[in-house]
Amino acid sequence: MFPVRHQWGIVTTFLCLLGTAANITLAVEVDPAVLDACPGYNTSSVSVDGPRLSAKLVLAGKPCNVFGNDVKVLDLNVVYETGMSEPAT
Repeated sequence: MFPVRHQWGIVTTFLCLLGTAANITLAVEVDPAVLDACPGYNTSSVSVDGPRLSAKLVLAGKPCNVFGNDVKVLDLNVVYETGMSEPAT
């Protein structure tokens, strides 16, 4: 199982990429105090199976909608790829 700090890094990276992809034309300077007031997400149902990680992310409070509408519930699925194929079983 990954430590919580590692999971948070994965979640943060995913959410940054999601926000960037959804709002690429709306890039604006945002006051860090506004972002600090945003609730973030809680993780539940975290599962690690070999190179796969999945988790359910639930908005941890009132949406702040800084970069558009906050998504209340997200399903996160990650597959770690090394470039080397696993032997067939």
